[in-house]
Amino acid sequence: MNGLIVENTNIDNEEKETDEMLVNLEFMNEIRPHHLREITKRVLTPKQKRIARKISLKFQDELKMHQGGLTDSSWAKLMSKWKIFTDYCMDNNYDSIPVEHEHLMRFIRIRAEKNNRNTVKGDVWAINYMHHSSGFTKPCSDESINALIKKYANQEAENSVLIKQATPFGLEDWVLIRNQYRHSNNIKELRDLAIIGVTFSCLLRFSELSRIKVGHIDFKTNQLLIPFSKTNKSSRPDYATIHADVINDIKDYMNKAGICESEKNAPLFIQVNKHNKPLVNKSGNDRIAVTYSVCRKMYAKLFDLCEINHPDSASFTTHSPRVGAAQRMWMKGTPVSKILKQGRWKTTEIASRYGQGYIMDNDVVNNDLFR
Repeated sequence: MNGLIVENTNIDNEEKETDEMLVNLEFMNEIRPHHLREITKRVLTPKQKRIARKISLKFQDELKMHQGGLTDSSWAKLMSKWKIFTDYCMDNNYDSIPVEHEHLMRFIRIRAEKNNRNTVKGDVWAINYMHHSSGFTKPCSDESINALIKKYANQEAENSVLIKQATPFGLEDWVLIRNQYRHSNNIKELRDLAIIGVTFSCLLRFSELSRIKVGHIDFKTNQLLIPFSKTNKSSRPDYATIHADVINDIKDYMNKAGICESEKNAPLFIQVNKHNKPLVNKSGNDRIAVTYSVCRKMYAKLFDLCEINHPDSASFTTHSPRVGAAQRMWMKGTPVSKILKQGRWKTTEIASRYGQGYIMDNDVVNNDLFR
């Protein structure tokens, strides 16, 4: 009996201590998420959660101001995923931050029964990201959540449920387009040939392609400098090798578009108007870089040319060359280390997903990718 009294007394003391810490935290001028995170590692009472939630609103406002340092597309994905979760919580009268474990388990179970594992992983990423940025621990890092996700992933694998990828753009597609476009006098066609070549050669994401400036290409070594990518946000840039024929296509396009190698900070791939002239801004001084919308239309047009190679397939997307190039290297038996380097993947698991459908340095591109 005395033991119970002592135990209850300890619990009461811990609650009072946590109450005091949260109240003091609320009035700190330099409060940061990690301060709140240290306290919310404890098991909180409903009252303490309300105080912590009130404090976290400041961090959520900050997050919206700078978008968490994410690219526009990543931020849009985060907000979309987060809205799905908050709508679910609202419909069921649950708190979204911090979420109760049993409520989170139910949400994951519902989502996993209706969606593939990559969709659920996106949900998990958004929930963890928002909690962590708001000053709470990542709720989806719990072992039981991970076990639940793994269970559904294994069920998908057993039922042969494959993650749908973009239609792969292959070497035969590049050859077909190059034969048709390489002698063109149309700037847009030469640009499209250069884009598809460098994207396939370097396994580029659209975000990487859209940032390419003239100075990012070393025409002596055939290397593309990639200062920023989805997986690399350090101060050290990535490099990818460009095939020699693609380098020639880029030079032809630049010559036709009037882009000089000395224009180091100018966008390499630009928009072209209906009169076959580079599109410039209102001041008339700067050319306008291609956008996602422009590239989507370009890939739809290229697919029309290559549809014979892809019967009953969906149109190309901006991700098609990256998928197709990765699959070709897997098919050719390229060492995994070189696939990871040319594609700028951090793990073999991620790179291998691109190889579904088939089961870098200079020599990889010249001897494997373009042979």
